[in-house]
Amino acid sequence: MKPARLLSALSIALLISCREAERRPIVVQGAMDVEVRALAGMLTGAAEERVQGWTFWRGTVDGYPVIVSKTLKGMPAAAAATASSARMTGH
Repeated sequence: MKPARLLSALSIALLISCREAERRPIVVQGAMDVEVRALAGMLTGAAEERVQGWTFWRGTVDGYPVIVSKTLKGMPAAAAATASSARMTGH
């Protein structure tokens, strides 16, 4: 997916889930390095974290908290990264 399309998708997700009273992070996931590096590069104040073999970047987009997750390839890897992401958001 091209960076412009990724940014559009992220913007739509931000608009849909944005609530002033509660700012839970949006998790954006990708399996390929080129995908997640482009997304992580869009974050303000990005901090890289490694959890059980997966890489995550926490930051903000327009002041809204976002977590970018590199899931690795395959459904089991994506499911495990999703579970780790959920723990990172506190849910």
